[in-house]
Amino acid sequence: MTEKKLDYFNDMEIVYASRVLILAPSKKFVSSPSPSFEFIRKGSVTLEYGNRKLFLQGPVLTWVPQDVSLRFINETGDFYDHLWVNFSGERGKRIIESFMKNCPQGYIELNKDLEKELEVAFMRIVNDFHTHKEVFHDRMVFTLEKMIWDIQQYLSPLPVETSKDIYHINTLAQKIALNPFEEYDFEAIAKEKNISLIHFRRLFKEVTSLPLHQYLLQQKIIYCARLLSSGKYQVKEVALSCNFPDLGNFSRLFTKYMHCSPREYLMKNKR
Repeated sequence: MTEKKLDYFNDMEIVYASRVLILAPSKKFVSSPSPSFEFIRKGSVTLEYGNRKLFLQGPVLTWVPQDVSLRFINETGDFYDHLWVNFSGERGKRIIESFMKNCPQGYIELNKDLEKELEVAFMRIVNDFHTHKEVFHDRMVFTLEKMIWDIQQYLSPLPVETSKDIYHINTLAQKIALNPFEEYDFEAIAKEKNISLIHFRRLFKEVTSLPLHQYLLQQKIIYCARLLSSGKYQVKEVALSCNFPDLGNFSRLFTKYMHCSPREYLMKNKR
């Protein structure tokens, strides 16, 4: 079957994504030719650009328009955790204009739930960008839009009765996507949520459209694909390092989820 790719996400580009951890006082001057979201997860910082001066105490989300010079001042030297995503394009323009119009204070203070959601989203974009930004372009844009939806629900939540994911299954699914090889005790997770394992599995399938074991396996294969696309590893090295000792079985699973063999994927996506 010929591969077909939708161009739905092509009106936005993720220009850059990164994270910085600082344990000393610092001043950083930067030019921002493209809009950005800045997630101050821990610590405090002063952000200056144009005629704005924002005193930010994490966890907080702020945003910066394009074509400005800005500086971040971390005067205390306390632990400072900062993630950011720069983006451009028509979709990006609409996003930043909406935030600047509807949140004129220039930032949003976060509760614990939204902080966790944004941490997962930002880290997924950062990881995808530095793994292979062309391959994961659509997923990065989708993740950014999902982040905006989460913020919208934080600012203006839906009535409780219309919220389907009351057990935060999507948050768990995102965690699995970031760390598919972590040991997950799903029985304990279900018990923590005060539901049976059978009900938990049913809910997981409703949210992700895949049975739990298939979703976990899919995310492991996607992780293997990311390793292959880096160009640093051969197929056998990736299979063995990711606990797939049977290369034939690995190839069959990879082909099932990625629609091509590991070797074909390596050749198509190698930098």
